Amino acid sequence: MKKLFILLVISAGAVSSVSGQLLLEENFDYPVGDPLTAHGWNAHSGTTNVIVVTPASITYSGYPPSGIGNETTLARCGQDVNRTFISQYAGDVYISFLVRIVSATLTGDFFLHLGCSPVGSSFKGKVFVRRDGSNHLSFGVSQSSNITAMISYSHFIYSLNTTYLMVLKYTILPGPKNDIACLFINPDVNLPEPVARLTSYDTPSDPGEISLVALRQGGESSGAALKLDGIRVGTSWDDIFTGVPDQLTVTGTVAAGQSVCYDAQHTIAVAADQSAFTVARGGNITLIAGQNICFYPGTRVYTGGYLSTFITTAGNYCSGQSFPREYIPGKDAEIPRSPEGTGNRRVTLFPNPTPGQFYIELNDDEGTMNGFVAIYRITGELVMKRVLNPAFSAKFDLSSQPGGIYLMQIVDHDRMEVVKIIKQ
Repeated sequence: MKKLFILLVISAGAVSSVSGQLLLEENFDYPVGDPLTAHGWNAHSGTTNVIVVTPASITYSGYPPSGIGNETTLARCGQDVNRTFISQYAGDVYISFLVRIVSATLTGDFFLHLGCSPVGSSFKGKVFVRRDGSNHLSFGVSQSSNITAMISYSHFIYSLNTTYLMVLKYTILPGPKNDIACLFINPDVNLPEPVARLTSYDTPSDPGEISLVALRQGGESSGAALKLDGIRVGTSWDDIFTGVPDQLTVTGTVAAGQSVCYDAQHTIAVAADQSAFTVARGGNITLIAGQNICFYPGTRVYTGGYLSTFITTAGNYCSGQSFPREYIPGKDAEIPRSPEGTGNRRVTLFPNPTPGQFYIELNDDEGTMNGFVAIYRITGELVMKRVLNPAFSAKFDLSSQPGGIYLMQIVDHDRMEVVKIIKQ
C-alpha cells in the first residue's frame, strides 16, 4: 500500500488535554551531542556537565519505547533540567523510564523527581540510588524528604551497569500532607498494576499539582552517574505500558512552552462532545492518526502556537520513526481513503490558497452522501453551512471574511473530515 502522510501546520496559539493517553513521551530521538535544552527541556540549576543526547545503548524487552531514538547520560553533579506536561491536580501520575547506573555512592542521592511549574525548590516523588561496600545497589523513593530514615529503600540486590525498568507513581489526594509516592522496579509490563513494594513514608506539604519531570545531577560525594531513556508520563498503568490507542479524544489546554504529541491508530477527535481544545501562544501540539483527525467547534489555536497533524498508514506514530522529508509543512492535505466498507471519498478544493471564491468537489462511489459542509474560523466560530448532496459540487465565497486559516468540516452520515482553507 502506498504510504500516505498528511501534514497541516497552523502557526497561531493553543489549549489541550487528553483522555487515556500519555501526557509526555521522551525517547531522546535527537542528534547525539545536542543539549536537552534544545529539545523542550528547561535548565533550572547548575551550569557544569550540561546534559546532552548520547548514543543509544540501553534497552528493555517488552517496554514499548525501548530501542527508539537515543538516550541521555547524567553525571554525579552538574546541570539539572526539567520538562513540563499538562498539570495534574488530582489522582495518579505514573512516570516510567529505563535506567542503568554506572556508578553510585554509599551516601546516595536522588536523580529524578517531579514538581510543579515553575520548578522552584519543591521537589516531589524523588527516586534515589545508593550502593553498599560490595557495589550492590539499592533504589529508593520519598514524597519529598532527603532524610535516609524517611526514604523507602529496597534491599541491596541490584547491580551496576544493568538496565532496569522503573515506574514512579505519585498519588495526589484531597487534603494536606497526604500525597503518596511509590516505586516499582522491573514490573511485568503484560500484567495489571501490582502492589507497590516501595512506598514513601514521609508526609510533608503537598504541591497541589504535578506538571513536570526533572533529571538531577546530585552532589559529587552523593550523586550517581547513569544512563536514562524511554520516559513516559501518564495517568494510569495502562497508559504507560500499552501502544497506540485505536481512538482518542483530545481536550483541554496546551500551555506556552509545552510540546505534546498524541496518536491513535484510527481516529483522533479534537474538542468533541462540546468540549474545548486550546493551544496557547508558545504551545506546540502534534496529532497523528491512522485514518481520521476530526476537529470540532471549540478548537482554538492562538497566535504564536503550533498545531501539526499527520495521517499515516505506515505506523509512524509519536514514538515511531520521523516522517519523510518530502512531506513538507504547509502542503495541502489530501483526505485519506475511507475504511473498507464505507466507500471511497475524496475532496477537491480549488484554488487553495484562495483570494475569496473557491470550489469544492466531493466524489462518493456509493452515492450515499447525506449531511452538510460547514466552514469555521480557526477560533471555532461558524462562517457558513451548506447541505451535502450526492455528487456535490459547489462554489463558496469568503471574500467578505478576513484573511487567515479556516477549517472546512464535511459531515456525511456518522463520519467527519476536515480540510484546511487559506484565505489570502
